[in-house]
Amino acid sequence: MKKAVGFDQKIQLHQLDFIANEIPRMSSRDALYQLVDERLMADIGGAKSRANARTILFKIWFLVSDEHIELRDRALEMFQCATREEKLVLHWGMCLLSYPFFKDTVERARLFVSLAR
Repeated sequence: MKKAVGFDQKIQLHQLDFIANEIPRMSSRDALYQLVDERLMADIGGAKSRANARTILFKIWFLVSDEHIELRDRALEMFQCATREEKLVLHWGMCLLSYPFFKDTVERARLFVSLAR
């Protein structure tokens, strides 16, 4: 069986911002799911593509492993008053936690850059 190693849908910064802003306001996973789906309709026409984007967004910010919940919750608190640049760092960090291939790629790129110097 093939294991997915990347995103299968383009994710936009405003979509990441939206879910990070809405998680603290939502009372349930289902309510967040519906809200994100409605918001994505403005960007993504196809139901399958929208579902793929929603899955990625949820994996990054909502469906984190138990060992990272506290870290995610701290990131969500900081997100509310973060600058644009700080928000990018928080999204980056959550991607690193959620997608191990993302972390591995960054580490390999850093190694390549250091060897090229």
